[in-house]
Formats: sequence, C-alpha cells, structure tokens
Amino acid sequence: MAQYITKISPYLYLGPAINKVIDYTNDNNSKQNEIVAYLKHMGVSTIVNCDQTLVDVPVVGDNDDLTWIHYPITPNTNRSFVISAESHITQLINGRTRVYVQCSTGDVLAPILVLMFLMKTWNMKYERATSFIKDYRSTTKFNHKFIQQQLLSC
Repeated sequence: MAQYITKISPYLYLGPAINKVIDYTNDNNSKQNEIVAYLKHMGVSTIVNCDQTLVDVPVVGDNDDLTWIHYPITPNTNRSFVISAESHITQLINGRTRVYVQCSTGDVLAPILVLMFLMKTWNMKYERATSFIKDYRSTTKFNHKFIQQQLLSC
C-alpha cells in the first residue's frame, strides 16, 4: 500500500482517492478494501476528500467507522474555505486523530491542504514545505500560481 499512501507525519497521510484506485491486474473492489484496511491498520479514522468529482462516488469495503469530510478545492475556491479546511485538519491532528487527505491522484489538490498545514503548524516556509512533501511523494505537482494567488496572499 506504500505505493499509494504517503505518511507525512504520525498523524497525517496523503494519497489518491480510495474510490479511484485502479488495479488492472486485480478486482478494483479488492484493492479498495486493501487500502481501507491499511488505513485502519495505520490508525487513520478520518478521510478528507479534496476532489469535487468524488463527493458522491461510493467507496467499497468496511468503512462505516471512518469519518468522511469533503473540502472540494477548485481553481475558484476562495481563501477562507481552504484556510477553514486546513484549520479543521489541524484541530483533528492536535486531538491526535490520524487523517488521510485525498484527491483523485493524491498529487495535485490534497497536497495543497498538507502544504498549508506544514506552513501554519510546523512554521515551514513555502519552498521548504513544497520540497518536504515532494521528498515524501515525488509525484506531487504543485500549481504554484494557484497557491500563491489564492493562499499565500491571505
């Protein structure tokens, strides 16, 4: 499961949407079940979804005891919404809740919230936070223009 899920800190995980993981050599439901079981094994109890296209997409597996929170991020998302989402994640982590932040691929939208968390909570500068995430998840693609226009100017 490590090829899908990236551990950023003991309480923060980043990766693709569970319901979008495709394994062409296996049954997709089986792979989704494996990911849900792995997250639970890691102690994750809250899934934060950042992709608006996934709000109504079902997830298979035994996930009734997982809390699902939707914070869809788009190019039109306002700053206060993203700040609110990051603050919610910070509250959960400060309360020792393990959080998995997901978007379709785990490489574009979800890293924005992780980036904001690192900058605010760990007092990282923008460049350090982006390289920190890329060190753990090399496939991450930051939309620097969006981040700078929408998030850093607040």
